[in-house]
Amino acid sequence: MTFPLWLPWVILFVLLAALVLKPESSLRTSGPIWIVLIIAVWLTFDHFSVSEDELSRATIDAAAAVDGSLGGVTQDRIRVEVEDRLGRPVVISRQEVADDDPTEDAYGFTVTVGDDDEPAMCVEVVEFSSLTSPGVRPAYTSTQPGQCTASSD
Repeated sequence: MTFPLWLPWVILFVLLAALVLKPESSLRTSGPIWIVLIIAVWLTFDHFSVSEDELSRATIDAAAAVDGSLGGVTQDRIRVEVEDRLGRPVVISRQEVADDDPTEDAYGFTVTVGDDDEPAMCVEVVEFSSLTSPGVRPAYTSTQPGQCTASSD
């Protein structure tokens, strides 16, 4: 069960307001206020920090959601899928991936959570040309930790 980020801050505000409005209150012992403050700070830090494991799970789930898509996988689609699972904005950059097969078009998306490049996940997309239906190109995805490189396989 997840708590909204604003909830511990509202509880802290109410406890502090009760302390200010009623100086003779039992809240003068600041134990509950410190507990709520610590929980609020921890939840805020947890909300704004992303571990490598969290990014990995969100990226793997997002890649599985778009796997097998017809007509290719766009940068925006990957971004929206990862952001929905992660609960915060991500930065996506596209790299071309070398591929020797002329019937395939391969490219990769590097997913990071900010200006720094750590943690990062690579979503590699391979589109296959169809000989029977030239307009239909199924796209298959795979993921790997780290930045996408031009020679990733």
